[in-house]
Amino acid sequence: MGTVMGELLSTKLSESKCDELSTVRVDAEEAKHLAATAWQLCREALPFTAPESDELLRYKIGELQEIIFEAGPERFNLAIRRCLRIYSKPWELSVANIRREAGLDCSPTKPLYVEAWELITQCVRYHVGRNADGRVVLEPRVTMRDGRAMTTPVPELSEPIRLAVDLMGGWESLQDAYPSFWGARLTHFRDIYRP
Repeated sequence: MGTVMGELLSTKLSESKCDELSTVRVDAEEAKHLAATAWQLCREALPFTAPESDELLRYKIGELQEIIFEAGPERFNLAIRRCLRIYSKPWELSVANIRREAGLDCSPTKPLYVEAWELITQCVRYHVGRNADGRVVLEPRVTMRDGRAMTTPVPELSEPIRLAVDLMGGWESLQDAYPSFWGARLTHFRDIYRP
């Protein structure tokens, strides 16, 4: 077995050692070389039948370079080795799977309105109540746990969230829409919310 293949397929490093080695930094040229070598190894281990365009190859090498910068060269090598052990089909060897094996986040970024909508949903489910006059108000949630009353305060709402709730008809309107028309309300909220 060649030295490059031998190094890539050597014994596992412990996670603590991996974390130490992830702080090692490489320059752009070294990262590009390591990414190209790793991708070539992947192509040889899991042969691709479809041709790759030059643009696609540049994209994949650039993405692998970013993984190297974020995780470090040793964690990247471990991720490539794990992918080659786990996956048997070439299309399974994606950038997302390599990122996942390197311990990096590969979930899509949430739009800004998502957190605000989750906060509104929490308020409607747990904090909307009626006062003595019958008007809808936000109030702390009181639950009984082991014979004790536990109070959950109303979450703090920013001014853009309050404005959007008012534009949607207020808390009473949102309470009436929950849960049957909640998807339609989300679409409306997404259109009017400006953080």
